[in-house]
This record gives sequence, C-alpha cells and structure tokens, in this order.
Amino acid sequence: AIVAVPLALAALAGGWCGAWAGQAPGVVEARGVTEPSHDIEVVSPQSGVIERVLVQEGDRVASGQPLMELDAGVQKAKLAVGEHRAKSTAALEAADADLKAKRVALERQKTLRIQNVASAADVDEAELAVKLAESRLAAAKDEQVMYKLDADVNRAILDRMTVRAPMGGIVLRRLQDVGEIAEVTKPVVRLVVLDVVHIMAYVPLDVATKLRPGMMAKAKFDEQPDAQHECRLIMVDPVADAASMTTRIKLELANPEGKLPAGHRVTVYLSLGG
Repeated sequence: AIVAVPLALAALAGGWCGAWAGQAPGVVEARGVTEPSHDIEVVSPQSGVIERVLVQEGDRVASGQPLMELDAGVQKAKLAVGEHRAKSTAALEAADADLKAKRVALERQKTLRIQNVASAADVDEAELAVKLAESRLAAAKDEQVMYKLDADVNRAILDRMTVRAPMGGIVLRRLQDVGEIAEVTKPVVRLVVLDVVHIMAYVPLDVATKLRPGMMAKAKFDEQPDAQHECRLIMVDPVADAASMTTRIKLELANPEGKLPAGHRVTVYLSLGG
C-alpha cells in the first residue's frame, strides 16, 4: 500500500519532518535526521585544577585515551610516601629477629630449669616474652599489608586525576581548559561516536504496526541524492505521539570511516514487504 501523510505533521520534536510518500507498492518513505550513535559529556572522575589538555576539537580518540590531566603534585607525593612504606621491610625484619631471639631465650630457660638453675617463673616469663614477640610480628605484617593497600588507594586516586575517553570517538567540544577547576558533576569534554550513526524518523501509526526491529532499509542524504546507504531498523517506539498520530523509529547506519555526517536530513525507504 502507498502511504501519504499531510505536510501539517511537520515540526515534530527535534525538527523531524513528518511527510511521507510511497515510492513503490509496499515501500514507505520517511524523512529523518541523523544523530551520533553516542553523544557523551565526559566528566572528570576527580575534582581538581586542570593542568594539561591533551586533545583538540575534532581529534579522534580511542577508548581509555587520556583527554585531560589534573594537577596531581600532592597526590604523587602521597603515593611516593605510601609506596616507600609498602616496600620497606625494616619493621617486619626487626619483629621477626626479636621473635627468634625470644624463642632462643625460652629454650635456654627451659634447659636451665631442667638443670634446676632457672625457676618456673623464669620459664613462664620467657614464654610470655615469646607470645608478645609473636604479637608484634603479626602486627608488623598487618601494618605492611595496610601500607600496600594505602599505596593502592593513592595509586587509584592518582589514576582518577587523568580524564579518559569512555569509548572511542571524536572530540566535539572542549568544555574546560587549563587552569579551570574540573568538578565531578561538570562536563569537561563532549565526545561523539560516528562509527555508527542513528537515523531518527517518524512514521504513521498504521505503518509502525508493520515494522519490526531488524528490518533493512535504504537511506539517502539530501546532499547526496544519488547515493543510497543500507541501514537497519533497531527500534520502533512503543509510545506513539497522539497529537500527530505518528510513531518514532530509530535506524542504524554503519559508518566505519566516519564520512557520513550527523545532524543532516535524510530520506529513509522502508519496504513493508520484507
């Protein structure tokens, strides 16, 4: 069936056009707009003064790539102290040596007791000294573990003072610069992903009921009327727009080289026959 909807349905949310015309039996034409598959406002995981900006607008970045660095002088010093304590074994070695000495002293007191030279009280005192030395060694081991954990915490905090890309994409805007204060609630970079672009369009309700995710379609950019691009329907909005009697749909268009732009008008051709 050929579907046609009056131009009065134009001016839908986001500027989508709502005029359709059938191009062939069973084919529906819908006007839409391309969008990045992801549009991310990257925030700093840690508050602080921005010391370095490592990217420019328009740069392609990989997932995990550093975008900005905060002033980390104090944190680096804390980490250096923590790592030194974690690596130092002096207290542990001293406690271990003391325990060994106390055990030797205990054995000597036991021998002297057999020879009736030392009293039972002397043996008890030596045994108590060994138990205290064992406690001191256990405490030294626990302290060593805590130093290592503290160093790990400081290392993690230092790592959070580098703002990284949550995924690969293109730097669209640098929202803060060197010397400004980055906050955990304030975006510092806007990142878009164009390896895949989405097409947002509206179709009449009777058409929407015939569409299923996974259906293939064709898209034409207004600026490239002679080129067709294959796309795939990924979503039919379960909530319709009652005022216009239309439903929003989303299609996925592969764009591995990033040549197809976002924010452009396109015409989508959907075949209801398959």
